[in-house]
Amino acid sequence: MREGALSPWDRLREERSRASLRLLFGEPRWVTRAREARRIDAFERGHLEVAAIGRLSEPARLSRDLRDRTDYWSAGQPARAEPSQFAAELSRIIVAYALVILGGFTLIFLLLTGVVWLTLPVVAVMWVARQFITQRGLLARLNLAAGGRRCPGCRYDLADSPPGLPPEALDGQWPGPRRCTECGAAWPLIPPPVPASA
Repeated sequence: MREGALSPWDRLREERSRASLRLLFGEPRWVTRAREARRIDAFERGHLEVAAIGRLSEPARLSRDLRDRTDYWSAGQPARAEPSQFAAELSRIIVAYALVILGGFTLIFLLLTGVVWLTLPVVAVMWVARQFITQRGLLARLNLAAGGRRCPGCRYDLADSPPGLPPEALDGQWPGPRRCTECGAAWPLIPPPVPASA
């Protein structure tokens, strides 16, 4: 498959890498491409089987895998959040944004007054706050997208796009198109595999 845009699924960091230096500096492209390959490999093979022999060799396994993935990732976002959970999450985001804004003003002040040695901690706090906001927002958007028919990357409605695999071979589950017609992400509606710790 030709390399296209990365799906937000592939930019979602795994639990073990959240506390590492990758939180600060991002991940190399090869890491996200490897994550994409793990996410779509079985479905890409299924697409090639359907193109070559007209059917899936293991439809039950692929159907179960898709159902497990969709159930796991859509369960991450409750249908209705508790007010206390919503308030806690909102307060964390407000604090992170406040750190970024105050840090920016502090950085400008320190640079204008010539106290350059204090800028490094300010920049570090701003960078960590930015990464926190980005990762939390991405996770919330992906949990809402699981089981839906919109591309989680560009929010394009894929309901009218032809499926990459026949839904009847997957017990009526709709896997979505092989590529998003808008942004080019590979298998945009296929969530990552369920983590082994789940």
